[in-house]
Amino acid sequence: MENCIFWLWFADTFGRGTRRSHEVLEQFGTPQQLLACPMENLSFALSKTELERVRRRDLEPAQRQLEQARQAGCRVLTPEDAEYPQRLHNIYAKPSALFIRGSLAGLDSRIAIGVVGARQVDEYGLKAVALLCEGLARQGVIIVSGMAIGTDLAAHRAAIKAEGATIGVLGCGIDLDYPKGSRPVKEIAEKNGAVLTEYPVGMPGHQGNFPQRNRIISGLCNGVLVVRADEYSGSLITAEHALAQGRDVFAVPGRIDEPLSRGVNKLLRQGAIPVSCAEDVLAEYQHQDSFRANLFRQEQQESTRLRAGSRPRQKSKSALPQQELSSGLEESLTGEQQEILALLTQQPAHADAIAARTGQTVAQVLSTLTELELYGLVENRGLLGYALA
Repeated sequence: MENCIFWLWFADTFGRGTRRSHEVLEQFGTPQQLLACPMENLSFALSKTELERVRRRDLEPAQRQLEQARQAGCRVLTPEDAEYPQRLHNIYAKPSALFIRGSLAGLDSRIAIGVVGARQVDEYGLKAVALLCEGLARQGVIIVSGMAIGTDLAAHRAAIKAEGATIGVLGCGIDLDYPKGSRPVKEIAEKNGAVLTEYPVGMPGHQGNFPQRNRIISGLCNGVLVVRADEYSGSLITAEHALAQGRDVFAVPGRIDEPLSRGVNKLLRQGAIPVSCAEDVLAEYQHQDSFRANLFRQEQQESTRLRAGSRPRQKSKSALPQQELSSGLEESLTGEQQEILALLTQQPAHADAIAARTGQTVAQVLSTLTELELYGLVENRGLLGYALA
C-alpha cells in the first residue's frame, strides 16, 4: 500500500493544520508508526474517539481521495517524499498531505516571497503588486500567494508576466475553478511553479480553510509581503504565521487616512520591514547562497534567450504565448471580463471611461484589464489606454 494513503487517513483522523495533528506527529513520527503501536500503549495518548478511529483502520476513504486526485491530474505529496520542502518540515502543524500540480523541486534553494493583501484591493495596491512582484520575479524570486481575487491573483499575474515562477496555495480542492475565472492563471502557474492544497479533490472553500491555508503560504517562503490590508484583514493572520515560523515580514506603507493602510501601518509599527521597491526585499537576502543562486539562474536564462534571438525579459509583452490561448478561453471568462472585453476595440480607451460605462470602480476595471492583458486578449498602450490585442 502506498505511504500517501496513510497520510491521507491521518489528515482525516486528526485534522489539517490543527494543534492535535501536530501533537500526534510529534509523539509518533509517522501515521505508519502510529498504526503499528499496540493499542494498549495508545490508550494513554489518544482520546476514546481517536482510539476507535485508529482501531478501525479504515483506509478506504483515503484510497478514494488518492484515486480522485489522480483522476484530477494531480499528485499527493507527503512529508516522506523527497520533493516535500524542508521549509514545511520546520513549521507548526505541517501539512500531512498536499495535492499538487506542478513541482516544488528545488524550492528550498531559492528565495520565495509570499504576497498577500486585500481582496477588494485599490488602484494603489494593484500598482504596488505589479511593481514589486514583477521586479522580484525578474530576479528569480518565486512569488507565492493564495489565488484569491484581488491582491493574490494580481501577484500571480505579475510573476507570470515577468516570466517568473509562482506557487498558488488554495483553500479548496485543486479541481475547482475557485475563484471563478482563475483557472487560466492556475494552468500557467502549474507549468513554471505549482498549484497546491491540503484539501481533497472536490472540497469547497469553507471560511475556516483560509486561515489554515495561510500557514502554508508563509511556510513555503523566506518572507511575507503585505501590500494592502485593513486592521482585521486575513493578511495579518499570514503575517502572524510568518513571525511564528521565523520568516521576515515586509509591508508597503500606505496613507494614514485610508482603511486599507491600517493593517500594513500596524505591521510597520511592530517592526515589519518597509518596502517601496523590489530591491528593498532583495537587500535582506543578498548575502545568502539562495540569493546568489537566483542571480546565477537568472543570468543563465537571459543568456539562453539572447543567444536564441529573443528579446530581453523586461521587454516581454506578454508571458502567455498565443498557443496557450485555448479556443474556449473567452467562454471561461467572468461576466466582468466579458463585459469589458465587449466594450474594447482597436481604438484605445482609458480605464476611467470604461468604468463610467460599466458602473465599476476604476480599480476594478484596471484589475480586469490586467487579467485580459495577461490572457493576450488586451493590449496596454500606455497613456493612450487599452485596446484589443
